[in-house]
Amino acid sequence: MTSRRFAPALALALLIASCSDDSGSTATTGSADTEATTADTTPATLDTTPGTATFTTQPGTEQIAVLGLEPGTAVEAVAPDGTVAATGEADEQGAVLFRELTPGDGWRITAGDEVSDELTVASPDDVPDASLYTEQQT
Repeated sequence: MTSRRFAPALALALLIASCSDDSGSTATTGSADTEATTADTTPATLDTTPGTATFTTQPGTEQIAVLGLEPGTAVEAVAPDGTVAATGEADEQGAVLFRELTPGDGWRITAGDEVSDELTVASPDDVPDASLYTEQQT
């Protein structure tokens, strides 16, 4: 029952995040005028102790939304191999959206000395379990 309540809330949050205004305040690994850059670095030395994060993460299809930051906070998307895949800065709403991430398990978000738990970035080919559809009411 909880998963049925959680799924629509997650879908709504991701929809809101992906439909946000891209006027330079949303991080991305693309070449648009935003705060994000793609880092070409060797593996970072990072304390990956989970659970130190006070911010909220919402992974999605090839992206991770980060919410609840102080505006202007520097944020990094750390790939499963430990490299910093993208960097960004929290916008005036305290949010960053990292896009065009490689799907897979083991992603982490860091902001200062705070580290998220491991996250899974979904692939466009990932589909929900069939029970999601059979349990829906018409």
